[in-house]
Amino acid sequence: MRLTITLTLLLFAALALTAADINGKWTGSIDVKMPDGEMVNFPLHFEPAQNGDEVTGTIGREPEEKLPIQNGKMAGSKLTFEVTPPEGGYPVKFELTVDGAKMEGTLKGDTDSGPVSGTATLTKAE
Repeated sequence: MRLTITLTLLLFAALALTAADINGKWTGSIDVKMPDGEMVNFPLHFEPAQNGDEVTGTIGREPEEKLPIQNGKMAGSKLTFEVTPPEGGYPVKFELTVDGAKMEGTLKGDTDSGPVSGTATLTKAE
């Protein structure tokens, strides 16, 4: 019993040490497939604030555009959050994988004209 408790505590400690720390500034781009099928590339500026598994912060196409992220969660190296576009409408859902100073993943959302989807790539600013 005592060995099981010790092993469980060591496992939780190891998991805590491997969780990604994403605090800071990140820059990159997103490739978005618009409802009409057109592919559009946008710059991306991301400033997450992580507290345990909860993530808050801002994201935008320009450094001055600071849209709040919602429902941000970090689970190991997986980051998920939503952003409501500045023109309003439906939230866009991001699912990113963090690998050191790089994040990559997908985004999906809906507009009045149809669905949007794409990929995002970000690197941590020095």
